[in-house]
Amino acid sequence: MHLIEQAILSTVKLMPERPIAIAYSGGVDSQVLLHAISQLKQRGDITNEIVACHIHHGLSRFADDWQVFCRQQAEVQNVGFVTANVELKITAQQSVEAIAREARYQAFKRLLPENSVILTGHHLDDQAETVLLALKRGAGVAGLSAMKSSTCLFDREICRPLLAISREQIEQYASTNDIEYIDDDSNTNEQFDRNFIRHQIMPVLSERWQSITHTIARSAMHCQQSQALLDELAQQDQESACNHDSALAIDKLMSLSLERRNNLLRFVLKRDYDVVPSSAQLNEINVQMIAQGDKTPEVRISDIMVRRFQQALYFTPVFGDVSHWLYTFAAEQIADVVVELPDNIGRIEFKDTPTNCTEKVQVIAPKDGQQVELRFTHNNPKCLPDYRNHSKELKKILQELKIAPWQRKRIPFLYYDDELVAAMGYFVCKPFAPNTSSTNLTLNYYFEQDSR
Repeated sequence: MHLIEQAILSTVKLMPERPIAIAYSGGVDSQVLLHAISQLKQRGDITNEIVACHIHHGLSRFADDWQVFCRQQAEVQNVGFVTANVELKITAQQSVEAIAREARYQAFKRLLPENSVILTGHHLDDQAETVLLALKRGAGVAGLSAMKSSTCLFDREICRPLLAISREQIEQYASTNDIEYIDDDSNTNEQFDRNFIRHQIMPVLSERWQSITHTIARSAMHCQQSQALLDELAQQDQESACNHDSALAIDKLMSLSLERRNNLLRFVLKRDYDVVPSSAQLNEINVQMIAQGDKTPEVRISDIMVRRFQQALYFTPVFGDVSHWLYTFAAEQIADVVVELPDNIGRIEFKDTPTNCTEKVQVIAPKDGQQVELRFTHNNPKCLPDYRNHSKELKKILQELKIAPWQRKRIPFLYYDDELVAAMGYFVCKPFAPNTSSTNLTLNYYFEQDSR
């Protein structure tokens, strides 16, 4: 059995019942991967369902032809074939390669069953190039770890069985087996950093040190091991610093060294929110943490906000402005009204039915002729929550409840004729609390905690 087939078999035999998807571009790497796994299937060495998954990025004038070629090759190899066309939104801040990769894996999520394992044709030379690209960016241990043999991206398991196989070995396999493949013309464009490293840097290094790809890959492995230890330490620190709201207590964070604190922040942001903070962003978080205690600063990292409130750090999405949103209807129309709240905050149903809603809210029903309103703004009225004995300004009450400033802006307030009835999810005003002689209304309130 060929070394390439052995490498694939050793990966696939660990998951005998799961469907296998080949990330299939039609280039030499994925074509060899497809051919080799097809051989294993035909010989009965593996029994998994195999499908080739091709993504049409539209970046080349030959993309349509490549899609046809890939479909034909899948038929030749007697494996399933799925494909999708994606539209790339190119921005100045990201590389085309990164944008295409994200679009590709998002398409995989749509096309493939959740239990699928995606095999890619990444090899030893790709690994060396990835390390050099990380060095160029000034990456830390995580970046220099390059590609793992197995990882999870976009909620799918990704395996790279050829990571110890060289490009030369792959090309020899293709030649020996008369394998046709696509030669992407963009691979020679040295405006792309990876191609520049591949064609200009690696040949010079390999001429001087013949085993350089292996030694670079070994360094990446050492970095992976170091990163595993850093993650283990960060997990311990998170368990120690995490409070009941899943926020990080600032006094616990400040008890850590700066390096250990940054390690914890990187770990939480990457693992839980899939964002990687820059050194400047980490520095800004550290500066904000020691701001005056009555301040509530925030730092944005991609689509995540790091916020300080009551001596703890919170991580939330970037919320939209809902201050101008308003939903109004007459009391006579209240039967079976369902209100979809903006910015993914949730939903409110004006009906009392069996439900698995997040919270049921009971209030006195509005009188005929009254206007019922839901909105997120208020004029700081004095109100008397059902749990208090004295009225107070609404702002003070929300502070008493220790509701974070960003959450206060996302509370749906229920009004009858401009009179506050309830702060949904927190309290009902006592004049509108149900009693034995009142006609009552039940509201089903659905929300995700992190949406507020």
